[in-house]
Formats: sequence, structure tokens, C-alpha cells
Amino acid sequence: MQWQHRRATGMGGSDLKPRLEDGLTSCADCNPAYENTMQALALRFGWKVRRWVLKPELVPVFYWPQRTWHALTVEGRRVRISTVDAMRMMKAVYGPKYVEGEGLAAK
Repeated sequence: MQWQHRRATGMGGSDLKPRLEDGLTSCADCNPAYENTMQALALRFGWKVRRWVLKPELVPVFYWPQRTWHALTVEGRRVRISTVDAMRMMKAVYGPKYVEGEGLAAK
């Protein structure tokens, strides 16, 4: 398992120091794929967050093994939320360009 940034850091990413809600753990295979072949999926499920998002805690995260959505808190906790609430949160952050079926978030 590796700690991975939800928002890009360095190399043109955010200059802000990563906080708890900026990161997740992922396997060594998936972590680099979130920036490459799995990017659309990572955005759809909140594993990655667009660098212009100032409050990553507003982007929910889908936990694959449990098949549940969670909100991350600035205290480092996760709170289970419904799929409906997760979609509302995603659309509030990304606007109408967030496509539920494809999970694409506007650049």
C-alpha cells in the first residue's frame, strides 16, 4: 500500500501542503495508474481530485471493497454517505460537466 495524493502536487500541481483529506492509500499498481490509464475512473470515484479544487473534503470517495461512498473530514475520518449525496457533492464541486455514468470531471 502507498499513500497517494488526491490532488496533484509539485510539477505544476498545488503548492498547498497536503492535508489528510488530500490523500488515500492505494496499491503500488493503481497509484501511478490514477494519473494515466485509470484517470477517468479515479476522478469518477474521488480517488483523484482536480488540482483547482480548493477543498478536497468536498469530493466524496468511493470505497471499492465495501461498494460505499464516504465523505472525508479534515480531522482524517470518513463518514458513510448515500450515493445520492455523493452525486450531489460531485456536481456541487465539478458542476454540470460531472457525468454520473462516466464520472468525468471538467478540467
